[in-house]
Amino acid sequence: MSEAISKKTIQTLIGERFEDIFERQFCDFEKQSDKDGEPDFFNGKIWVETKTGFIHYGVRLKPRQIKFFQRIKSAPVLYAVGYHNFENSIERLNGLDEDEVRETLRKEMRIVRSYFVSEDIIRSIWKEESRTAPNSLITYAMLKERFLKAIIENKHFFRGGNHYTPGTYYHVYRSNYHLKMAPLFTELTEKLNYGLLLQKNDRRIERFLEERNLV
Repeated sequence: MSEAISKKTIQTLIGERFEDIFERQFCDFEKQSDKDGEPDFFNGKIWVETKTGFIHYGVRLKPRQIKFFQRIKSAPVLYAVGYHNFENSIERLNGLDEDEVRETLRKEMRIVRSYFVSEDIIRSIWKEESRTAPNSLITYAMLKERFLKAIIENKHFFRGGNHYTPGTYYHVYRSNYHLKMAPLFTELTEKLNYGLLLQKNDRRIERFLEERNLV
């Protein structure tokens, strides 16, 4: 009988489920090794790091990736961010073996919002949203969908009693980016439509968008 798997392995398999969905849709991208400092996929022109998290909690950003991806100059780095609907994942998958977890995720985990985000926007959000956990001294940030929606829709908001726009808070200015909302999915599908938060005036990104009819 196969052994039940750990919480860390469950989180890894949830990430791999989103990688599988991305890879099927963007078959020109090849999965890379799990080497530190290298995004998940590359097609010879663009790097893509896939991230997924529960829609109401957000996606956990990793400080090492923020640091390493900034150093990549050979090609643009984009994040493919998918927010899923698989609530209480640890409780629902606890006690299952790896094959059972993969099958459950294949049947029940749905991506309800998805975005392509430029690395520099992720870095700007990290700068403003990262926190250090008092007990572990681990620095982290949760990339919540409302942060991305605020940037796309130019929503004003309050922090600490002060009024901000996405430009004044995250230093992300609309004239420099393609900004487009993703539709909300209602059916289980592996054909995702992506919202956009991507740099303008980079021919490699422009070609990526044109080839896929994303603009």
